[in-house]
Amino acid sequence: MPGCPARTPSSATVCPSSSASQAWRESGFGAPAVVEQLKRRVSELEQHAAEDAARAANRELMAQLNRLTPTRAAGLTARTTPVAHANVVNDGA
Repeated sequence: MPGCPARTPSSATVCPSSSASQAWRESGFGAPAVVEQLKRRVSELEQHAAEDAARAANRELMAQLNRLTPTRAAGLTARTTPVAHANVVNDGA
């Protein structure tokens, strides 16, 4: 590279004027498109792992709730609103 110190076998010199993309291309690690594809796949796998962890936590919480005694669980059940009872009379009309 012009303006950069020469590289010697005993030490590698980094040229401050080189761009990151040029260094990446020269490294031979692969095309940036492949890297982006891998990053997307990692994100997908992380999302799946988070969803699996949430499901496991929900299963554990439901198991704990199901193990409660009926008297303790009674306070956690849904409450219903009482409904007034009405008699319907068929007047033949």
